[in-house]
Amino acid sequence: MKTAERSERAARLARLRQDRLQACSAFAAAANRLRRSANDRWFRRQESPDGRESFEVADGFYAARTEAWQAYYAVRLVLADPDVKRLSQAVINTASQILEASDHSEVRLLRERTSSLVEEFVDTASRLLDAGRA
Repeated sequence: MKTAERSERAARLARLRQDRLQACSAFAAAANRLRRSANDRWFRRQESPDGRESFEVADGFYAARTEAWQAYYAVRLVLADPDVKRLSQAVINTASQILEASDHSEVRLLRERTSSLVEEFVDTASRLLDAGRA
């Protein structure tokens, strides 16, 4: 392999790694916004189910969920790992379940579970990126 080809290959791999890092980082940020938005929406519904604030927060939740799904697909396009896929889906699904929580303790449990899943997603993606298997 010629030096120019090696340099080009190294540059491609570096760009791909950067794309993967950006996609994973964007997903983690979007997941945290979704978790926070779902939490806010649950509390607003408890305070004022038919109030205007409840509907405004609902719009924010739907925007955050859409952003999370967009970030999920960006990750899938650059990182085809089954654990990353499973974890990212679990993050979105668990955060969305906050809306259906029956009480504050269930909200707290789902919020903590979502945070743990985001951490697990980041750890898994990081190991793949560090090992060069991504």
